Amino acid sequence: MLDAAKAKAEREVMDGKRKALGAAAQGKSDAEVDRLYQARTRQNQEEAERLSAEARAALSSGQGAAAVKQVTGKTLQELENMSDAEAEALAQELEKKYGQ
Repeated sequence: MLDAAKAKAEREVMDGKRKALGAAAQGKSDAEVDRLYQARTRQNQEEAERLSAEARAALSSGQGAAAVKQVTGKTLQELENMSDAEAEALAQELEKKYGQ
């Protein structure tokens, strides 16, 4: 029973990977699909990290930093170092100030 449930779960995971890969997964073995999926995931992660670094750089200096400070009253570094409670309080303050 446990083996059947495990096999079903693994099949569902593999079906999800095949669906995500689309045509690239057609005719491929499960091992090849795993490799392709991991490569795509790694590529997406690297792209996200690159874009995050670009956004952080834009908001940390020059006009971006000034805009963040003007809207929030805090620098990007101060925002990043806030506790959850401080962040929630700021979010409520900004909602009152700017509406949402």
